Amino acid sequence: MCLLWFAGHVVRVRRLLTDNTLVYRPGTTGKAERFNRTLLTECAYALTGSSNSERAQGLDRFMDHYNTERGHSALVGRPPISQLTA
Repeated sequence: MCLLWFAGHVVRVRRLLTDNTLVYRPGTTGKAERFNRTLLTECAYALTGSSNSERAQGLDRFMDHYNTERGHSALVGRPPISQLTA
């Protein structure tokens, strides 16, 4: 889904980082593990809803916030979208 989004915004993806990498290698799994922890603490545990579709909508809102508004320490407090518009 993210590759389609990038293609629709004329962004060429050269590399894709996943957590399906060598085990016990913080250099390869650290970013994915940090995202998973953020997703749990800021989204999954905070989502309320009585159905999967309500929780899915909450996840969509969180991902939009995470990528366009939420500051990231690795980007000196800027959101990821700033890397595309800089």
